[in-house]
Amino acid sequence: MVALTGLRVDYSRLVVLYNEKYKSLVNLRRNASSRLQHRLLNISMVDVKLFREELQSVLLRPSEDTGSGIDWPALMGHVIASHADRLSFLQHILHALDRHTDMGQREYHDVPRLISDVRQQIMTMLAPCISRASFSGMNGTKLNDTWFEATMERCSTRYTSHLPVDRLSSQELVLKTAVEETMHEICRTLLIVWRTAYSAEAIIPSYEQVALVETWMVEIDRLIMRLDWVEWQRCDPPCSPDHYCSLPQWPLDGINDGTEDVFPHCISRIHYHPLTDIRSVFPSSAIH
Repeated sequence: MVALTGLRVDYSRLVVLYNEKYKSLVNLRRNASSRLQHRLLNISMVDVKLFREELQSVLLRPSEDTGSGIDWPALMGHVIASHADRLSFLQHILHALDRHTDMGQREYHDVPRLISDVRQQIMTMLAPCISRASFSGMNGTKLNDTWFEATMERCSTRYTSHLPVDRLSSQELVLKTAVEETMHEICRTLLIVWRTAYSAEAIIPSYEQVALVETWMVEIDRLIMRLDWVEWQRCDPPCSPDHYCSLPQWPLDGINDGTEDVFPHCISRIHYHPLTDIRSVFPSSAIH
């Protein structure tokens, strides 16, 4: 899909329902097994009233009130550009343990080297947030809680600490919180791995090292699934020239209610046959 270059979204007036003040939706999301199940069904009348009030306030705001002037798409794009490829590559390294030879046998891996590679990747992502003062008073091979907490704070707010909070609209404050919560989860996951990777070579039995790498794999997989950035929505292996990569969408490709697990897949550019009969979705009068 190509964006309309003549349109510009005013992020200072962006009303979103992913807002903690809509408490009934927060509770519904917590009970959902995946993001695909997020719906406005059963939203409370209190939250409906809050939403209408916010929408009215935004629509009646004077046109000269343009908020802080922060380029939010650029800021959020920078977050993604800084971490999407590195997280994807880190996941690739960790899943080396899953790979098998052509004979179906598990490939041999130098686990200590794998641990070193993982630590290097995480160190690269955390380096801008690490202060030399954090290492003072450390006990040789262990990272203390002071180091962890200080690095966590700098990492979580690295993209927002400089923002003029007093000039942000209420809608922009939601965006600021979203960026910080996203970074908090990224940083928390990286630091969880880093704490155990810091001295992982001290673990002597190789099977314990493998078990440790597998716990890191679970953490990174969980993080990437939670973030679910569009940059990771691609066909693997890539499609041939006479096919294109498509994310299944309603009402075609077997999507009925939007809760199905969907994955990008290759579709023929010439001979495309939808998995769902469109006549079963729309009445015949709407098709003709």
